[in-house]
Order: sequence, then C-alpha cells, then structure tokens
Amino acid sequence: MRLEEIVRIGEIMELNIDGKTYKTKLQDMHEDDAFSVLYPTEKGVLVPLTQEDIINIRFYRESGIFEFDARMRSRFDKGTLKLCMLEVISDIKRSQRRQSYRLPIVLPVLIWRLDDEEQKKYKAKTVDISEHGILLTCFESIPKGTKVCAEIKMTDTEKRVFESEVLRCEQPFNKNEPQKMVLIYVNISESDRNYLGRYIMRQQITARKKGKSGK
Repeated sequence: MRLEEIVRIGEIMELNIDGKTYKTKLQDMHEDDAFSVLYPTEKGVLVPLTQEDIINIRFYRESGIFEFDARMRSRFDKGTLKLCMLEVISDIKRSQRRQSYRLPIVLPVLIWRLDDEEQKKYKAKTVDISEHGILLTCFESIPKGTKVCAEIKMTDTEKRVFESEVLRCEQPFNKNEPQKMVLIYVNISESDRNYLGRYIMRQQITARKKGKSGK
C-alpha cells in the first residue's frame, strides 16, 4: 500500500513526536514516497525536528486508522507557508481496532476515591481519552494504585462514570500548576467501551470536517 494511493491533498494528519500530538495538513505528494505538510507548531512556535527523528503519522477513515513512520527530509517555505518534506520509512497499516488511539480533548471531570466514605469530589480536566484510559490534570494528589470513579461530561447533556485505577501521577514543575494523572479503566462494560470507540470516532470525523472547511 503506497501513501499516494490512499491520501488526498488537504488530508488532516496527526504527527506524534516524542509523545506529543500535532495536527497538520497534507500539501503535496512527491517522488520516492515523499510528501510535504504544514510544519508543526506549538503555541505559534515551530516544533524542533531533525532528520534523525522518527515521526509517527496517523490519518483516519470511518473504516479505521491508518498509521506509518516517517522522517524529515527538509524544511522550506512556500509563500507565507512553513512546510516540511517527509518520507515514509515503514509500512502503512490500517487498524480497525482503535483501543490504543488517544483522542486529544478537554472535558470536565469529577473524581472521587472509592475508599473515601464521604466521596469528596475533585475537579479535573481530560488531556486525552482512549478506550483504555484517561490522561487528565488535577490539583489533588492521588497515589498510584488508588481506585477512583471518574465522571466525565462527554457532551452538554451526557455524563459517563468510569471506575478506574491511578496508573501514574506526575508532579508539576511549578506548585501552582495541576498534576498530570493517568487512569486506566477497571471493570469497564463492553457497552461503555463501545460507546467510547464511537465517541472517539465521531470526534475524529468532526475534526477532519472542520479541517477541510478551514474553520
């Protein structure tokens, strides 16, 4: 499967670099499995890339997620656009199972410990969600291994509660910043997991449509 056979100019792609995800748009196809995209930025600053970096790239269809690895060949300007040319360095794979995909999204969350009789609730926000767990930020420190319930406001009218366990809790560099916490679901029902899969796919399709319209 060649990239030029399955992508379209203007395709929204996700670049995973050192654990961070950046959205970009396919600008052109070139010879020898090379292609150019908008240069990834973070808060308006160009992300530092070298020819040694391996970049995991994803794009999606309703049938699943396509992904492959790439390296940067060069960086260049086209008018006012900052672009980079990348080359495919791995097979392009399609996965119908999306459990490992992490959707970057900010949603309000309430957390409470299952061992707390008073069930005191703490406010948090998601950083990303998947069919296996949640990465969120919270000012409350909860030890690794603690069982909690996470109530996520999925939409304006719908909330879902997921029994979870704290897999990791990262202390911030500054005391005024929230901690990052990774939760993995415990005893999740098949209906809840399917709901998450459908929710993630709908959000991906919505993001792709917005990207095409330029909004």
